[in-house]
Amino acid sequence: VASNTVCALGFDGAQYLLVYLQASNPLAVTTIQLSAEFLSPLTGLPTAGPFLIAAAGGNQMNPALAFDGANYLVAWEEITSSATLGLNAARVSPAGVVPDPVPVGVYREQAGPPGSYEGSFPALAFDGSNYLVVYHDGRAQLSGGATVSAARISLTGLLLDGTPTSPGITVTSDKSQDIGPVNVAFLGGQYWLVWEVGVQNQLYGAQVSIGGAVTSPGANGFSLATNGSSIRVIPVVSANAHSALLSWDTADNLGKFGVGVQAIFALLP
Repeated sequence: VASNTVCALGFDGAQYLLVYLQASNPLAVTTIQLSAEFLSPLTGLPTAGPFLIAAAGGNQMNPALAFDGANYLVAWEEITSSATLGLNAARVSPAGVVPDPVPVGVYREQAGPPGSYEGSFPALAFDGSNYLVVYHDGRAQLSGGATVSAARISLTGLLLDGTPTSPGITVTSDKSQDIGPVNVAFLGGQYWLVWEVGVQNQLYGAQVSIGGAVTSPGANGFSLATNGSSIRVIPVVSANAHSALLSWDTADNLGKFGVGVQAIFALLP
């Protein structure tokens, strides 16, 4: 599953779902919306035509998705629509049906001057019963600061934590931190969240239970690794039934880039 990018890819056991940004008029871009297509795992080619996730929305960006065994859940940001400005989510069936014509409002951003929108960079994981959407929360924060917030969404598309105007799960509380995009994976009966704090050049993590409680110590997560660079990184965490792998970009003051890899948790066979 990809997140924090211009596209996202998921697999339901029979086909891939590719979600990507599509300009309404490539020659004179007016609106950018999320399009989706199903791809054959044998050929990599589309099995049907593209369709829009939320046709009534405004400019959309930063898609993320997960599959629950019956449907996908797609999360994204609306950056211009006054009605749905902020972080949204909607289910998509393997037949390409979107049963949520009005998307789930994870949070609603207050409209401000052009260019004032604070990106949330959502990521998603599924625990077998519910989804968890995690995001960079820059609402009403100090200049340049943000927190990490999260919320569970049910199989039927209900927001289980918080409201569109207040965070459901407060993962960090220090509003002055330079929080980067957040990623998440489900492993060992709990969610693992990872993010970078740019000023401190460190990777941080937290654990959230399937009940929506932050179970790891500290009010602002715990340190996973020191990056040693002022270059912002986007950590990626992925998991299977037995282990999880965390990876991130690194760079030194001379501009030399590399990749860090760390196993953050493992289960016995």
